[in-house]
Amino acid sequence: MFSRPVLSRHGCILSVKRYQNTSSKEVDFKTEDLEDDPVAEFGPNIPEAEEAVERAEKFRQYVESKRDVSRFPRASVFNKHKKKLPTYSDRGADILKSENYFRKLYARFGKESGIEPGLAWPSRQQLQQIINEEKEYDLTLEEKVSILVQRKSDQLNSYEKLVKDTDDALKKMPTNIDSFYQRILKREKLDKEKEAKKQEVLDQAREFYGYEVDLRDPRIQEMIKKFQEERKAIEKAKKKEEDKKRAQSLQLQQKLKQADKILSETSDQTK
Repeated sequence: MFSRPVLSRHGCILSVKRYQNTSSKEVDFKTEDLEDDPVAEFGPNIPEAEEAVERAEKFRQYVESKRDVSRFPRASVFNKHKKKLPTYSDRGADILKSENYFRKLYARFGKESGIEPGLAWPSRQQLQQIINEEKEYDLTLEEKVSILVQRKSDQLNSYEKLVKDTDDALKKMPTNIDSFYQRILKREKLDKEKEAKKQEVLDQAREFYGYEVDLRDPRIQEMIKKFQEERKAIEKAKKKEEDKKRAQSLQLQQKLKQADKILSETSDQTK
């Protein structure tokens, strides 16, 4: 339930009652008395009216507090949102004694803030401090110009280098394209060879076992291991045969050399 001020027919606030079942009987004044007394009709009870206004203002503040769900501090953000000139105690003003704060306050409220406009400009001491800091830490005009010239020259050099690199890359483009396609063909060839080798292993396994065998079956590894051992034995025998033939050829060459030497010696003796 909420309370509201009750007005007379002339617009004067007389009392505050509840919304529920409010009737003329519950109002704190009598209509028959107003009809008899013209002063009472045109001049309501002032203390009662002030009390009603105070209650209405409290009710309005209560409703506003319920509507405000932001939970912002009223001293700063609430007043800023409502565009009201902030009022602080002496302690709060001492805490907020900064030129930037009062400059922002003047920029927001203007002359209504009561702040001197001259606060927006730095004082003589501040200007002198700025000048001293610029002399000590800031660069001179010649140094700034030299930095700009160097920056422009670096940008020009980087642009020229980019143009040169682009031209060189365009010149090499046909060769790079050919090498790219060659790499693709080589990769495709290797893939085909790999696939052919897998198929050959599967065919050998089917011929060895008499039925289809998956490539991931461990029996494939056993078969490959057996084939490798047989191949190694064949290669070893072949190598041994080649070594034997090489040794025989060396012996034959030695015998031929000895025969040539004997023939040369006999021919010298006959002479």
